[in-house]
Amino acid sequence: MYIGYLAQRKQLMAYINFEESLFTEEFSEQRIEEVKRWLVSWWGGEIPETDGDPEYNIIRMIGVLHNLICQDARLPLFDLPVIEAGGDKPACWVPTLHGLNPQVHSLALRFALFAITRETESACHQVLERAVPALKNKAGDKVLGLSDGSIPILSAAHDMGFHFYPQVDDIVQVGQGSRSRLIHVSASDADSGAGMLISENKVMMAAVFSRAGIPTPETLSTQSPDIASLALRKLQGPLIVKPELGARGVGVQTGLTSEAPLKRAISLAIQASPVNVALVQRQLRGDCHRVQILNGEVMWATTRYPKSVVADGKSTIAQLIDAANESLKEMPVRRRIRSFPSDELAIATVKRQGFTMDAVAPEGQRITLRPITTVADGGEAKMITETLHPANAALCIEATKVCRLNTAGVDFFSVDPTAPWFENGGCILEVNYKPQIFNRLSDRITKAPQRDFVTKLISGADKLPVYAFIGASEAKKNVIQRHQELVDQGVNAWLCVDGGISGPECITRPIKEGRLLQSLSSLMQNPRVEALCLQVGLWGGKMALPITHVTTVDENYPEGDDPLAEDWSRISHRLRAVLTS
Repeated sequence: MYIGYLAQRKQLMAYINFEESLFTEEFSEQRIEEVKRWLVSWWGGEIPETDGDPEYNIIRMIGVLHNLICQDARLPLFDLPVIEAGGDKPACWVPTLHGLNPQVHSLALRFALFAITRETESACHQVLERAVPALKNKAGDKVLGLSDGSIPILSAAHDMGFHFYPQVDDIVQVGQGSRSRLIHVSASDADSGAGMLISENKVMMAAVFSRAGIPTPETLSTQSPDIASLALRKLQGPLIVKPELGARGVGVQTGLTSEAPLKRAISLAIQASPVNVALVQRQLRGDCHRVQILNGEVMWATTRYPKSVVADGKSTIAQLIDAANESLKEMPVRRRIRSFPSDELAIATVKRQGFTMDAVAPEGQRITLRPITTVADGGEAKMITETLHPANAALCIEATKVCRLNTAGVDFFSVDPTAPWFENGGCILEVNYKPQIFNRLSDRITKAPQRDFVTKLISGADKLPVYAFIGASEAKKNVIQRHQELVDQGVNAWLCVDGGISGPECITRPIKEGRLLQSLSSLMQNPRVEALCLQVGLWGGKMALPITHVTTVDENYPEGDDPLAEDWSRISHRLRAVLTS
């Protein structure tokens, strides 16, 4: 598989030859539109346009679906396919990643073809449901560490014109060399390691808050349920128990007022904790308000409600739940939330609010089906950015700073977020590192605050300056001279010529044959590199380039009788297609 960079595309691209069997299907414009509707009902949102020669509509559609299948497998591939119609049969360029098994593309393309040639929408969706496990099996763990929340953020960065390079797990480099940033889902390299540690250790966080004067509930930690009696006397009121370093609400119990249930809850939380520690706190009054902080400012704030239904004054609570679940069937497959529960926990939660499942609640009343808001169960959020009291906004900013974080989701409890915290007992429950901004792989930026968040998260990321010199011996002399000028100016510039690669120390190391693309990619991922001086030889005339762009092009190559004049001219034309200011 041949890979490289193309003009008008931001990602590394792979060259795929299509089999003749692809052209046994007749795809009219009407058929294309029908398939698009099928994909929308599976993925949700808009399907990228496939304008171009109608003869190749099927290839474009397969290429687009290839990307969606890969994204569903947590591979951040976004660039639209490029069709090359020359030769006996068309070929297609699709986005790829360094180190990705080429069979992933072949498999995704086969699934895409099989899906769009089904007779019905449901048959198409069944094929797509089988695609992701197959792709994950082929790709392995090497590049599949991204979470659901990473794909939407990287899609936004791609739309903004940024190059990115997945590193390990959920860590991705945006930008190049010294002009790059590392992001960890919704966090970045501006967040401290100490801050990450504090945010993950609730006991440590409570101690830090106490010393800084941040109001927060007293927290008891224990590895034994025997603390139950002491906790009831010391903390008073209904208590909440949660596992230390827990996630997704697993092991959390609320409304505990007597010793025996509290002991059972502590035992379960200890089992659910990866460090075998349970936390006991007084249950807070009011709602949980999530305040998103970045760079010392509030990006947005929401009131978070547990999984719930809203009464219409006519239907029973059980009927409201059934109607809510029925409405989920109308949502695209990949955008559906978890079903609304009517299990024992839901019945108990409804009972605490003074209702039974057969009751008809007053119109407009929210009936919660879970005692707390969790990522696992989902819920609802109401935007309160404009009405959040300035004192509460300042408190959330201070809590983030105390934790030494630049980006955080702050959980602020208050009975009324429009009133200052010191008047109604509002307090900070916790500060969350890399909070969930997006919940689904198919989520995309639809609101200005989200776009503003991503823009500020990767602020400072940019392309490296790349100075290209076309030709042989004369070009090599000129590029070496330019490199030395930059080094003399204090720039950490790197040099790449036909003899190898050298840094600002001018110590040359050889490039292994066939490894130019990998060598240049490594420079783009080295934060010490501030500029690149590049001799472009005849490799510049290949199908794709080993670089994303060039900043300047020096064309001091031989012309006239030189047997390579046409080659140099063609290379010059290709470089000018990726010339950036």
